[in-house]
Amino acid sequence: MESQFYNILPVIIIFIFIFLINFFRRRKKNPSITLFRLINIFVYALELYCATSGINYLINHKTFLNYDNAFNLVSDFILAFTIYQFFISVVIQIWDGVIIDGYLSLKRSLNSFLLRVNNRPESIIQLKDDFENRLSNLKTDAFGKKQSIIINEIQIQTDNFIQKNLSIDDYRFFLEDKLLLIEHAIDTLNLGWQSSLLLRLFK
Repeated sequence: MESQFYNILPVIIIFIFIFLINFFRRRKKNPSITLFRLINIFVYALELYCATSGINYLINHKTFLNYDNAFNLVSDFILAFTIYQFFISVVIQIWDGVIIDGYLSLKRSLNSFLLRVNNRPESIIQLKDDFENRLSNLKTDAFGKKQSIIINEIQIQTDNFIQKNLSIDDYRFFLEDKLLLIEHAIDTLNLGWQSSLLLRLFK
């Protein structure tokens, strides 16, 4: 049991280093691009080492770190790497897919409001009722925190426009601004790290 602990001790130490690196990385206000890239590569390499070591230990802890030849070492690493990358890719795609679906739903609603404002402003009241009816049929946790804030802002500003407390130009600007915000959020998710959990979390 004691020998097994010493076998996984390097993994524990590396995990500590990863969190320390990211801690100082987040505190550093203006890191150079080169340093930023080097830290990303270093963190990703350490993450792979920890993940593949952990997977190999779970698969066969008896032979963990006790290899007869380099071929077995490389084979186990490739297997663990494949398992880890598949798991991370699936988790991130499912997680991002739910968030992106919420943003796309809001984007369609904003485009509908913008279309009515530009062509038939008098129909905004009916569109707002339809929008709120759709929301009432959804679960309370269907949208994330940021998306819920956007929904609340849409309702408030639409009420202001209906009550003539907001000009048509200001309301149009609000809708276009939220569309740009949503498009940026979707692009950020699509361009995020797809193969690294730590870099995805700390980016």
